[in-house]
Amino acid sequence: MRVLALTDGTCSARDLLAPLQGIVPTDLHVMPNAIPPQLKRVNVVIVAFGRFPKFPGKTLFDWLGSQDIAHIPTIVCLPASNAENPKPSLWQTPAITLAAPFRPDKLLDAVEQCYRPFSKLRKHKLSQVNQTTQAVANVFSSLFGGEAHVSEDAIAQVAMAADGVNQTVTSEGLQDWLFSVAQYHSYTARHCMIVAGFASKWASVLGFNDEDQHAFTKAALLHDIGKLEVPLEILDKPGPLTPVERERVNRHPEAGYRMLIGTDGVTDLMREITYAHHEFLDGSGYPRGLVGKEIVDAVRCMTIIDIYSALIDARAYKDPMMPDKAFAVLCDMEKQLDATLLDAFRPMYELHVSALKTAA
Repeated sequence: MRVLALTDGTCSARDLLAPLQGIVPTDLHVMPNAIPPQLKRVNVVIVAFGRFPKFPGKTLFDWLGSQDIAHIPTIVCLPASNAENPKPSLWQTPAITLAAPFRPDKLLDAVEQCYRPFSKLRKHKLSQVNQTTQAVANVFSSLFGGEAHVSEDAIAQVAMAADGVNQTVTSEGLQDWLFSVAQYHSYTARHCMIVAGFASKWASVLGFNDEDQHAFTKAALLHDIGKLEVPLEILDKPGPLTPVERERVNRHPEAGYRMLIGTDGVTDLMREITYAHHEFLDGSGYPRGLVGKEIVDAVRCMTIIDIYSALIDARAYKDPMMPDKAFAVLCDMEKQLDATLLDAFRPMYELHVSALKTAA
């Protein structure tokens, strides 16, 4: 079973969905951005608003119809003040309506009314790794669909997410984390979670202390934060990008660096990782064309993780690559990547291969 939650990007909207955490994987998407095709294969849609929506010239039903999901059973969660005095246009959609705050069972009952097999899922909580994955996914799906800025609250939630990743990867293992993350269909959020999993495990293997492991994992979660300024229709485009779109995407490291300047809880090294994770030793990277020693070791590590994670993950425009082929691609980039660090990453690749064979 899958649930798609459409929100206004507010923390209060995300909090309305808390009863589902630990029961069923839920992808979050912020309205009114167009919904990527991979998020539409769901059994139930939940619309959760922290504030009343504004859709100039359109009703909610019109919007859902334009996204080809009007036929999917829908639940609308609204603050009580709005639910009691709704705007007539909103209720042109045949949805179950819940007035917040509500008891957890109210939302679970509504989901079960929309999808009867959910009754069996309610009886069994997801594993700890899946609960943690859902919590981190909620933070990032909400963040990457919201407004193009990073609040202090968002950074605090990323810090807690980093703790969750480290604890889960340590106790449950990297592969359980990767399998759990694979349940989520929001590409950018999923990529950040994959990178964070590898960062956490590699930091542990390299002997980082707890503080440094936390910082490295947090940097992994933040490394693509600049994509907040890239429209979702570009990030999730199923075909090749135009030169203009590619230029827009390539500005995300600098955008992320600017977003994190002066932000409490973000160190200079975290900002540099965000700024330089697409730089290569031979100067062929972007956005600054750094060369050799201008790229610090932590950045070199994150670049290796970032490329490997992108290669093994599915995207709208490509299938996932098997670990051996992905690592071979890294090895072919001998002029661009640090050979010593790449050799140090080999145990991570071997762990990934071994885990996949065990799962098969």
